[in-house]
Amino acid sequence: MVAFLLHVAVIFILAFSLGAPALSSSNEDEAALAGNVSLAHPILGLLVVVAIVGGVASSGWVYFLQRHAKSLITCTLYTTIVVEFSLALALFFVSVGAAILFLLLGGLTV
Repeated sequence: MVAFLLHVAVIFILAFSLGAPALSSSNEDEAALAGNVSLAHPILGLLVVVAIVGGVASSGWVYFLQRHAKSLITCTLYTTIVVEFSLALALFFVSVGAAILFLLLGGLTV
């Protein structure tokens, strides 16, 4: 989640800092085609930092998921059962056929 939010922040920074001026100026397009674009742009440093933070956050999340796999699967199964039976109860007032389907799905999950 943190990596995703950092990537969204970088996209917004790039869009608002380089978006409209880069589209309105034809000189920058010609410089980019000629290969005269400097790689020392300050945004590149931000992109590297975001990539490193995203990699660390992703590694931490994988470690957490591996350490707590049993409890996460148990919680997911219980939540699925509760949601299916709750939907079955709510759907009895709308569609009896759909309610029976959710009861069957809840029974299969148990």
